[in-house]
Amino acid sequence: MAKFKRKIWAGITTFCLFFSLGQAAWAKETGVKPTVEIISRQELEPGVVYAQASGKNVSGQPLVINILEADLSRSDVEVRPVLASGGVTSREKLSSISSRTYAVGAINGSFFSTASPYLPVGNLVVDGKVESASDMLRTSMGIIQNGTAKTVKFGYFNPIIHIKKGNSLQAIMVDKLNRPITGAETIVYTSEWKQAVNPRTNYTLVTVVSNSQGKQVVESIGGTNLTVPKNGYILHLPLDFANFLAVGDEIGVNISFDSYWQNVKHLLTGGPLLVEEGQPVFQAVAEGFTGSVLNANPRTAIGITQNGKMLLVTIDGRSATSGGVTFEELAYIMADLGAYAAMGLDGGGSTEMIVQGKIVNQLSGGSERSLNNGIVIVTGIPVYLNGERLYFDVPPQLINGRTLVPFRKLLEALGAQVDYDPESQVITATKEDKMIQFKAGDTKAFINNEEYILDVPAKVLNGRTLVPLRFAGAALGGNVDWTANKTVVITTE
Repeated sequence: MAKFKRKIWAGITTFCLFFSLGQAAWAKETGVKPTVEIISRQELEPGVVYAQASGKNVSGQPLVINILEADLSRSDVEVRPVLASGGVTSREKLSSISSRTYAVGAINGSFFSTASPYLPVGNLVVDGKVESASDMLRTSMGIIQNGTAKTVKFGYFNPIIHIKKGNSLQAIMVDKLNRPITGAETIVYTSEWKQAVNPRTNYTLVTVVSNSQGKQVVESIGGTNLTVPKNGYILHLPLDFANFLAVGDEIGVNISFDSYWQNVKHLLTGGPLLVEEGQPVFQAVAEGFTGSVLNANPRTAIGITQNGKMLLVTIDGRSATSGGVTFEELAYIMADLGAYAAMGLDGGGSTEMIVQGKIVNQLSGGSERSLNNGIVIVTGIPVYLNGERLYFDVPPQLINGRTLVPFRKLLEALGAQVDYDPESQVITATKEDKMIQFKAGDTKAFINNEEYILDVPAKVLNGRTLVPLRFAGAALGGNVDWTANKTVVITTE
C-alpha cells in the first residue's frame, strides 16, 4: 500500500503525521454527524483548562464529554504518560496515579493486556527511556522536546534494538524489550520488568549491571528465576551468542529508530488515527480493530490543536445519560473540538478522567479499573533526581532567579531524615555525617552548625515550606544543574 507522510506547522509546535499501513481514508460528508457543544470552561492552573461539553451521537443519544486542555507552549506545563507503580507488568488505578504525581488532570492511557503480565499494547517511552517495545502497526503519539519547544507527532514507531560487546563489530538483533517469551527470541528486560525471568531451552540469561565507571558489564551468565537489577538489565540470549561473553565484558544495548522520532521524550501507542490536518479520518479497521470495539462505546482520545494545545478527551457511554460513540463519531468530535491531529486511546471500562483529584466522568463499569498506565498533566518546573522525575504537591517555584521546592519531598528523596520542630519552626535534615538546618523566612541556614547565607529564604506556600533547591541539593551531596529546557537535574553518586 502507498505510504503517506505529511508535516504540519502550527506556531511554535510542529505536528507530523506518518502511518505506514496505508493511505488514511478521509471522512466524507454524509449529512449525519454527531454534535458537540461546549457548555463550560474553567482554568485549573495557568495553561491548563477543564471544559465540559454535551452533544448527541448519530443515533440521537445524548453524550457527556469531558475535556482537558494543556498549553504545551508553556515550559511549566507537561503532558506525560505514567506507568503503574509496580512497573511495566503491573496495574494501578488512575486515582492513585494522579494522586502520587500530584496531577492537575489525568486520563487513562494505552490499551493493555487484561491478563498478567499487564503489559501496554504497543510501545511506551517515558523520559526518553523505552519501557516497552513492539512492532505493532498502530498509531503512536510522541512528544519531542528540543530546549523549551515541544513537538507532537503521530505515526508508526518501530524501535530497532541490538546488543554489542565492547568495540566488537558483531551485534545481535533483539526481538523484544520487556515482553514475555513466546518462542525462540532474544529479549532485553529492564528494571521496569518486576517479574522473575527464566530462560527458554537453548537460551541463557546474562545479567548486566553498571560498574563504578558507569559502564554496563556482564555480572553473571546463567541462572533461573532471576530478578532484573535496578542498575542494569537481563538479556535472554541464544547460547551460541552467550558463549562469546565472559563476566566483566562490557555490553551495550543500543536502541534506534527513524529520525522522524529523534529526541522523543514521551510516546505511547494507541489508535486508531482519528484526525489528520484537521479532518476526521476512518482508520480503525486498517489498524486491526474488529468486533464489538467498533460499536458505540465509552471513548478516550488525545489530540493537538493547530496552536499547540493538547486535548485529553473522554466521552461517557453505556448509560441513559451518554450513549457512547464509534471511532468514526469520535473522529468527527475531535475535529469539531479543534484537533488538528488526534488518535484514540483505550476505552470502554478504562475510560476515565480525573480533574484536581476527582473523577469527573461516569465510569461505565461502576468503579475504577486498574490500568497499566495513565496520562497526566503536571505543572511547575520539572525536577529530576538521577533520571527520575520528582512530583510535588506544591509545584516548584522560580523566585528571584532561584528554584524553590517543598523541602520534605526533596530532602527525603536525597536520602535524608527530616524533622520539624513546630515550636522553633526549625527544619533539620540529617544524612550520614551532614546536618542542615533552616526555617521559613530566614536567610540563614546551617550545615553542621556552620552558617550559610541564602540568596532566597525558605518560604511557606499553600501550607508547605519551600526551600532553595540548589542549596539543599548540594548540601546533601547532589549536583544540581539547570538545563536549556528549563528543567532541574540533580545527580548523586
